[in-house]
Amino acid sequence: MTTKQGLLAVLTALVVSLVGLTLISSLQRPQIQGRLELAQTDLLLQASDWNPPIEWQVSPSEFELLQAQLIGEEFLSSALKQYEQIRRQTGRSLDTIRSQQSDLLRVNPEVAGEQVVQIETTIDQLQRQSDELELNIGVLQTQTAQIDAALENWQLLTNTGIGRDRDARPDPDIMTAANVVIGLWETPPLVLPNAEESIRTMFHGWFRDRLLTRLYTLQDDRDRLDRLAAQVETNAGEAVQKLAFLSLSSLIGLVSGLLLSLGLIVQRWRNGETALLAHNGETAWTVTWDWEAIAQAVIGGFFVVFFLGQFVSGGVLLPQIFTWVGANEFTATPRGQAASIFVSYVLSAIAALSVIYVTLKPFFPLGADWLKLRLNWRSLAWGVGGYLCAIPAVIGVSLVNQYIWNGQGGSNPILEVALASQDWWAIGFFLLTAAVAAPIFEEIVFRGFLLPSLTRYVSVNGAIALSALTFACAHLSLSEVLPLTTLGIVLGVVYTRSRSLFAVMLLHALWNSNTLLSLVILGSGTR
Repeated sequence: MTTKQGLLAVLTALVVSLVGLTLISSLQRPQIQGRLELAQTDLLLQASDWNPPIEWQVSPSEFELLQAQLIGEEFLSSALKQYEQIRRQTGRSLDTIRSQQSDLLRVNPEVAGEQVVQIETTIDQLQRQSDELELNIGVLQTQTAQIDAALENWQLLTNTGIGRDRDARPDPDIMTAANVVIGLWETPPLVLPNAEESIRTMFHGWFRDRLLTRLYTLQDDRDRLDRLAAQVETNAGEAVQKLAFLSLSSLIGLVSGLLLSLGLIVQRWRNGETALLAHNGETAWTVTWDWEAIAQAVIGGFFVVFFLGQFVSGGVLLPQIFTWVGANEFTATPRGQAASIFVSYVLSAIAALSVIYVTLKPFFPLGADWLKLRLNWRSLAWGVGGYLCAIPAVIGVSLVNQYIWNGQGGSNPILEVALASQDWWAIGFFLLTAAVAAPIFEEIVFRGFLLPSLTRYVSVNGAIALSALTFACAHLSLSEVLPLTTLGIVLGVVYTRSRSLFAVMLLHALWNSNTLLSLVILGSGTR
């Protein structure tokens, strides 16, 4: 074994261990799916306040039917069940992480110091989420004639600051908010001096509007009640439009994808080797390098991405730059986080692509089918068609995936930040990252280089599957492995048939853009 091969073996073992441990640790983190469901629930609650314009001339019975079709007949009870389910999932996550903390302290308290600090930070975040859920659950209970239950749950928050955990540290904001809402519904009611400020700080969307309505009613403030009612009506109308857009676009995409997929399968069955799906289906690339070069490019590139992205760009370089220019506070804003993510991603991508370039340089010039964009109508059709076919495939796998992981397994952290952000500059940076930088970089690596390289050793279908699995694991969230592998397979099929990087970059960009757009629309319901 040469020195280079030995170094590569060590680096491979390190990267595989790193990816494996990160995937396993993601089991301790909740999926974003629960947050998405709550965001959709919040949007539905806002839409429940909508009244059709007078000129529509809708009768009460027709409106009830329209409302039932839009948000469901028992939307308050459904929303309460949804919030309680997510609260239970958060509680299970807390129990798991506390158990992990206890194990670390029991094994070696001195060595585990830094890890325990990180775990405590995660626990504090989850506890805060749990308490915010509890506050909102109480508001829903007051609207479903369960005022005693709401008061009992809120009282626990005032006693401990962290829900039902008697040993947790108190959270002043949670305790203040709990006291405020208790005062609004206890007998006789008590309006605290800081009530409105606390409500506007700790509650959002439909929950904030319900509490402010209660507050202004108790204060007999007709002017503010009228202004609030007008704002609620405006927000409700916007929520209805957003729900209609999301529902219609999802339905169109799903039906179109199903019909197109079925048509392609039928054509493959009827036309055999002349079908679209058969084109280039068994044609491998001419690969003049071996496993060592493949491993050097992929493993070395991943190590550079992880090192630069997680340590240098995210942990050293960017914070230092922000310190030099006196913009430390900027990094704490959604805009600053989004900008940091974009710059870190681009720097890491350039470094990783440089590793691939250095690896392939001795083999230049490459074959005719290598790394070709092919900007033409055929590539455009493959990209858009592949995107439509991916929709039903990934949705079907995702439904099964939810039952497997039961809300755990982590998610891409960018999704969490994007869901919470309503800053247009931040959204713009996320769009550049997800819809431009990621499709270009990831498709060059996984479809442009890895998939064709693997055809030297396995079949084209085998290379599609292996590159898709590698693509999914590189995202470092266990719950996303199955859906992303499915997406990777569709990307691989499109690339092998079209031999066009533009086609898969377009497919990838459409997928990420649609995901980001949905997050922004859903997140707007909590503001």
